[in-house]
Amino acid sequence: MKTFDELYDELNFEELNKKTTEEHEKVVYFLVGIVVFLFFSIIIFNVSIFENMNSEGQILSAFIPTVLIIGLAWKIFHKKSKENPKTYLEIYKEQIIAPMVKNCFKTSTYYPKKGLPKEEYNEMEYNEDYNYYKSEDLIEAEINTKNNDKIFMRFSDIYVSKIEENSEKNFFRGMIGHIKIDKEIPSYIKITTKNDINKTEQVLMDSTKFEKYFNVESSDKIISMQILTSDIMLNMIDIWNKTNVEFEILIKNNNINLRFFTGNMFESSMDELKIERKKILKKYYDILEFIKQISIQIHDAIDEADI
Repeated sequence: MKTFDELYDELNFEELNKKTTEEHEKVVYFLVGIVVFLFFSIIIFNVSIFENMNSEGQILSAFIPTVLIIGLAWKIFHKKSKENPKTYLEIYKEQIIAPMVKNCFKTSTYYPKKGLPKEEYNEMEYNEDYNYYKSEDLIEAEINTKNNDKIFMRFSDIYVSKIEENSEKNFFRGMIGHIKIDKEIPSYIKITTKNDINKTEQVLMDSTKFEKYFNVESSDKIISMQILTSDIMLNMIDIWNKTNVEFEILIKNNNINLRFFTGNMFESSMDELKIERKKILKKYYDILEFIKQISIQIHDAIDEADI
């Protein structure tokens, strides 16, 4: 597997940069057309007053140069659009995101236009009263544990909210991972950077550094201490320091669910992405790597735990 810098140097930004320039040119052509139209309209209006252009034919003939210039601008605009019909985001996902996914997960398939089904999200039991659900950028991957057990995972970008007449309550917008494992735990464990835990079931870990960033909630303290090994806690501290992105992990039955509150970080505007490109993609790379590593670590910890 390539390091981020090695991968970044190999990514093909040529088509993406070309599309950025093309989109900017479209805006210029559009603005030029408006300016030309307004300019000639003002001139014709003044001439019609001072030279008494009363007939419709005279006024219409005066507009002909304006129409020709706007028509030329539209022809150039249309030609450039046909040269590359793909949108900026389509190119970005195809040329940039897909190679990054394949680098992190050798056995994987990336579906930019597909998402995690709503029914699968509901199975994670977040119990949110939402009425709007959108998901895309589905990744299906298979990884091997240290004992060569296979872990199948699905993760995707998701937007969940409740939209009312004059307001919107955003429950979650970011990346979510859903991993099924063979062994079940007879309780649940929630690890989060947020403070939304049940204080009566809070578990205090033997690491002040970990507790500085994370809260743990569980129905079984002993199992939590067995599964959340020092390596797992260090890995979680490391991803927080690298990305500063809020996230949570829920381990329940034979499911591991991960939610990263990234917002629309990985679908930035063209100008923003060009300025912050490497920084944004480094966060994406780090999160993908973390999902892979932490899934293996938790799987192995559950497998070895006396439960």
